[in-house]
Amino acid sequence: KMRFKLCGDLDAPEWLLREITVLAKMPNLRIKVLTGMVIKHILGQTIDFAKVAKMTSAVELDTSEVKALIAALTFIVSNSAKYNVEDDVIRNELQQFGLPKEHCDSIAKSFGGAKDVLQEHFTEQTFVLPKLVSIDWKVNYILRNDKGEVNSPSVQLNIGYSDDNKEEKRAFELDQDKFNVLLGELKQARAVMENI
Repeated sequence: KMRFKLCGDLDAPEWLLREITVLAKMPNLRIKVLTGMVIKHILGQTIDFAKVAKMTSAVELDTSEVKALIAALTFIVSNSAKYNVEDDVIRNELQQFGLPKEHCDSIAKSFGGAKDVLQEHFTEQTFVLPKLVSIDWKVNYILRNDKGEVNSPSVQLNIGYSDDNKEEKRAFELDQDKFNVLLGELKQARAVMENI
């Protein structure tokens, strides 16, 4: 089996190889325009499928083939950005898939112009944590509960965070042992992060 950087150093998926034959039927200029539309779609814009259908009407593709064509271009562009594939490698590997050289050049050139923006977009979308807004704590020490038992101290934590522009709060209480474990793990995490 061959390994392709475009596929994360794995073999090319069968569905992609089938769609390459459909891509090869398209005129080169339309491939360039479609690649530009796919790049914009990855960055958050919607695809005008009526316009795509009009562009692909000369090749007489049905709706499912048009969607598969868009999926193939999306796979090529997004994987090229994710795996930091260079333009010349894209050209070479797409030719190995059976795509004509002119099509490969158009896709690689369109991708090359948007590579940095796409990589930044994927970086922003990867592992997004909620933003810590506030933290408040207090120590409670109850000498006797209603059963007459003497208790140890407990820590009550109130954490406020913002996720998708929506602020939420969480409160929880820890006994002394659990608090010591949490504190130790937070210190370890901080030490690891300082070493990065």
